[in-house]
Amino acid sequence: MSDAWEEIQAVKSKRNSLREKLEKRKKERQSILASNLGVDKRDGSPSGKERIVCTAATKCEPSLEVRLLQVLSDMQLQLPATASALMPGLGDVDTGIVASLLQKFATQKLINIKERTESTTDANIEVVSAESVRLAAMTQRT
Repeated sequence: MSDAWEEIQAVKSKRNSLREKLEKRKKERQSILASNLGVDKRDGSPSGKERIVCTAATKCEPSLEVRLLQVLSDMQLQLPATASALMPGLGDVDTGIVASLLQKFATQKLINIKERTESTTDANIEVVSAESVRLAAMTQRT
């Protein structure tokens, strides 16, 4: 009987240990997200001017993707266009986010991009061509 009791206590101890580890990881993730989103850790409010930020841990705001698709499907857009040239129609967005979305759209075969090697910034992605039919279908779908 004492063996069973010891096993139960060992399982409870292990479960509590795992709970503590999960709670610690959760706090670490929240801290990382807060720092990436520019949130003040003391009160959880946005610090300064709020910018849209996408990382591997967070997903981009869907409305940003829709706005970028609309900018790319605009027939008056002069191609080739750099990522920074597309930003005025998107609002206050980081160039890295736009570059990331452009790479995503290129993977989906909506656009063709070329990475310029003049410098290492994200703004050196250039949209060479756009598949207007596919872009129109994507903007209507969203």
